[in-house]
Amino acid sequence: MRLSSSDFAQRIDFDVAYSLQALNVRNEIQALISGMTCLGSFSGVFLG
Repeated sequence: MRLSSSDFAQRIDFDVAYSLQALNVRNEIQALISGMTCLGSFSGVFLG
């Protein structure tokens, strides 16, 4: 069975979109964690 070129292109587009989405989510989580860490150290400075 041979994939048609358009199916193949769609498949690649899907894979790329999926990878980008996963990367985006990971970056957002990292930003959230670092933001929370910064917030925690700031509140520690202010409260301490």
